[in-house]
Amino acid sequence: MKYEPPGRTGSPVDVAPRYENFIGGKWEAPTTGEYSTNLCPATAKPICEVPKSGPEDIELALDAAHSAKDKWGEASTTQRAAVLSAVADAIDAHREELAVAESWDNGKPVRETLAADIPLAADHFRYFAAAIRAEESSITEIDKETIAYHFREPLGVVGQIIPFNFPLLMAAWKLAPALAAGNATVIKPASPTPWSILKLMEVIGDHLPPGVLNVVNGPGAEIGKALATNKRIAKVAFTGETTTGRLIMQYAAQNIIPVTLELGGKSPNIFFNDVAAEDDDFLNKAVEGLVLYAFNKGEVCTCPSRALIQEDIYEEFMARCLERVRAIKQGDPLDPATMIGPQVSRQQVEKIASYVEIGLKEGAELLAGGHRPAIGGEFADGYFYEPTVLKGHNKMRVFQEEIFGPVLAVTTFKDEAEALEIANDTLYGLGAGVWSRDTNRTFRMGRAIKAGRVWTNCYHQYPAGAAFGGYKVLPRTLSRAQSMDALTSQASVAGYKAALVAADSYDRFFPMLTTAAGTMRPAQVLVLGAGVAGLQAIATARRLGAVVSAYDVRPASRGEVESLGARFLDIQSPPNGEPGTGQGGYARELTEQEQRAQREALDAHIARSEIVITTAQVPGRKPPLLVTAAVVERMKPGSVVVDLAASELGGNVEGTEPDKTTVLDNGVTLIGAGRLPSAMATAASTAYARNLVALLRHLVRDGELVLDPADEITAALLGGASS
Repeated sequence: MKYEPPGRTGSPVDVAPRYENFIGGKWEAPTTGEYSTNLCPATAKPICEVPKSGPEDIELALDAAHSAKDKWGEASTTQRAAVLSAVADAIDAHREELAVAESWDNGKPVRETLAADIPLAADHFRYFAAAIRAEESSITEIDKETIAYHFREPLGVVGQIIPFNFPLLMAAWKLAPALAAGNATVIKPASPTPWSILKLMEVIGDHLPPGVLNVVNGPGAEIGKALATNKRIAKVAFTGETTTGRLIMQYAAQNIIPVTLELGGKSPNIFFNDVAAEDDDFLNKAVEGLVLYAFNKGEVCTCPSRALIQEDIYEEFMARCLERVRAIKQGDPLDPATMIGPQVSRQQVEKIASYVEIGLKEGAELLAGGHRPAIGGEFADGYFYEPTVLKGHNKMRVFQEEIFGPVLAVTTFKDEAEALEIANDTLYGLGAGVWSRDTNRTFRMGRAIKAGRVWTNCYHQYPAGAAFGGYKVLPRTLSRAQSMDALTSQASVAGYKAALVAADSYDRFFPMLTTAAGTMRPAQVLVLGAGVAGLQAIATARRLGAVVSAYDVRPASRGEVESLGARFLDIQSPPNGEPGTGQGGYARELTEQEQRAQREALDAHIARSEIVITTAQVPGRKPPLLVTAAVVERMKPGSVVVDLAASELGGNVEGTEPDKTTVLDNGVTLIGAGRLPSAMATAASTAYARNLVALLRHLVRDGELVLDPADEITAALLGGASS
């Protein structure tokens, strides 16, 4: 049965024109009095309005949580288990309503929300209702007259930040163990998908004591930070993008509280030649296992986005897989026949398209998809992207960087040793899949692959009781015992080593660059302008391990840029040049349409960069505008734009001012020239860049940021930051 969209006649879901925050068991208007429009990704049309809250709303939610935490924490495990079971029953009773709301809010097909998201959400509450009753304290006998009691006690109030890819299921993953352990909580839904969690509160709100569960909506950069930095929370949990995760680690470290992060992944899915030994159900299942890269539109942290196929079966096996990929039905997410819906937002579609472009320019072969499909009718403006398959090698960016969309990178291997080498050649270590009829081989590979969860002859199974952890840059502890430990005072601190470098109080340009390069993955840096200052910035970023691209109006700059190990963007006109002027020394003038295409290409590079450094100046004239406010709005939270040309005349970046740092609502930081203490920098871009290089050399030692308060330069820097 095809479902009617929420709010229409015959739909199982009602929609109010406007929703409020859920605080203290009641619906409360935001203190700001402001609301934002929530769009449906399938149509790009409004669903409703949701609060655009401020930090004051976080304080109100924390007031309610602290008022409720003691009584809830002192409730018996039997009482808490009964409440969680009632929540699970309520979710089951409203399965269809919540499934349709989740599909319309996120874009995922209703066949998935009905069969997976909502039943699993209920199951997690039911699982932890049972788990908390099985928890036991212990006693240790020190000697015959001395014993030690060991109690598990709730932490108190925890902050939880929910992602957009599984709004209801990820809320359940976080809420169920937290509530079972006796904690009160404040959660912040993802900005693109705030509505379905509010519908969940309509269903379960009356089953929980007032104040135990509070929901505050608003801009991630402001509300998420207000929650994560608040001294009244005892722990913060975050699922989302890696750059923002770094910031959350810093915030938690400042208050010295535990943090659970669930960030990116680039999971290998390995197919050995014996999967094709018979044309049977097992082979069919293996083909389906490869195609699961498109599950949930590829918006899954464990997405099997790298397929490794043994070379002697590649042609035959891949032909079957591509046939299955081309059979995927795309369209209305409320039609049970639909297999893949729209991406969650316009920004996500643009990111996916830009990575496909990157892959093709790197030499990847396009085997399927690669375009936005023409979905007609009311879905014509929806955020759809075709399931895409690229063949290449593991050193390409599309193999190494998380795309978070329906894009599969395929390569081949000769033998087990090479398969293992390719599988582990990644900065991520969350999930992996192994497909073979040889159980000895699957056991060896499962132990040798550096991933927290290795699926054998299956994929995308998420039972509540199975451990969900990670290697490398992903400290995750989400098994039953670990989830309970992480929410009681006996929480383990294993897995938080990555916080040691990120945990400094100066979270502006320098720590972000060195943290990105030294502790997580290479930062994506874009330098606009390849003069003296630009080349110095490129050289510095490359020495710190960043992946650097550069743009300059002079084609002759290509050699200098590439000699430093950076990529020179092949954009043939200055972004602010007049159509047909032939500026920049290129072979011919560009038409107006070509100019527009070049501008859009540069904007796309800017929007997906984590750090943008601009250096373009014209003596005695206003610096050229290279980065508009509209492009900055498309950048990821946590990104930084450093305008070395900012002066009283203006700058390369719309909105920057000399000697001023601004954090925008979307979490992007703008830094104008003169940001350093005056004794160390001038407004001139070249001098500023030289000081920048000198300072980075001084502070970065062996790939780590070193801040010594006794050091004169460091003291001046920290003093400048605090002011």
